[in-house]
Amino acid sequence: MKAYEPHSAPLPTWGLWQPVLNEHWPAGKAWRIPRAAEPIPVRVRIVWRTDGECWLEGLATRWTATAVQVELVDRRLGPLATWVAPSDVRRRDGPDIVTMR
Repeated sequence: MKAYEPHSAPLPTWGLWQPVLNEHWPAGKAWRIPRAAEPIPVRVRIVWRTDGECWLEGLATRWTATAVQVELVDRRLGPLATWVAPSDVRRRDGPDIVTMR
């Protein structure tokens, strides 16, 4: 009988949680920042630890002058949303960078 040998090929990274390397939290208590009455459809630049950079579609739900919270549907993201710098966010329609209203 052959001894068990672990699979030598790397596991696929899709479907496995990965840290977001360009995560950028606002100063202070982020939960105190009010949620937008109407989230803004955006494209967001995410840099995954394993998979690298990609652009995904999401919704900007909270923002300050220094950070934007974007909700994403992606298996690599543990929570529903992540915070990034405004320079990593583009509106899907209208002006490029999400800014304070």
